[in-house]
Amino acid sequence: MRVIDQSTQRQDGGTAIPSAEPHHNSRGEWPRSHPWIDTTFALAVTLVLVVFVALCAFARPSLDDYVIACRVREHGLVGAQVFWYEQWTGKYFGMMCMSLFAGAVDLDGSYWLAPSIVLLAVFSVLLAVARTISPKSSWRVALVVSALLTAIFLAGVPAPRESIYWLTGAYAYLIGGVTLVALLALLLAKPVSRTGRTANAAASAIAAFCAVGSCETLMFPLLALAMGWIVAVISGRAGWSPRGIAVVIAIAV
Repeated sequence: MRVIDQSTQRQDGGTAIPSAEPHHNSRGEWPRSHPWIDTTFALAVTLVLVVFVALCAFARPSLDDYVIACRVREHGLVGAQVFWYEQWTGKYFGMMCMSLFAGAVDLDGSYWLAPSIVLLAVFSVLLAVARTISPKSSWRVALVVSALLTAIFLAGVPAPRESIYWLTGAYAYLIGGVTLVALLALLLAKPVSRTGRTANAAASAIAAFCAVGSCETLMFPLLALAMGWIVAVISGRAGWSPRGIAVVIAIAV
């Protein structure tokens, strides 16, 4: 019996050239490549992340951290927020995060937790964005992409000592950026049910409230994000109701 290979034979009897088009993976798996490329890539990303995680053990509190802890013990958690808002700064969410940590944790013995929480938060929100942008991709792809984005972000952070490993600096600025990225993930989501849209609107309002309460300079990217989101809603590319828009924008303003 003669076996005919239909993939290499044309209807006119000639021999067809095999297609060079790449095979699309419908399951969202990582494209195939040489094993040594995958290994080198994974080791490079892992090495960057390990360095930043290992440096958490060398983080030490500064004078500002002790002042925050003393104010919390003197006025209590809520009273300290009133004191900070009236006497020093209007960064209500950032100061709340600092007060919660400084009042609950032994600064001399467990200060390494402060940058560890920041690193975990950065990775988590980038993972949320990756899953939102490409929900059909596998968790393996999402984790790899999130790890890569986290490594790129951390490698480019100016003054890591103050931005990551200092409680007052990280919780005043970087946590605000984290909540802004979380807001981006929420706005990119397209909840189907009415309950899902309501929950998404509430979470978006909370994220906007926390972002503007962490750093005043986030006002401009927040407004730009809100304007782009409104255009997406009006054009029908985001499954939001006018009521949800009004709630989030009102909280942001």
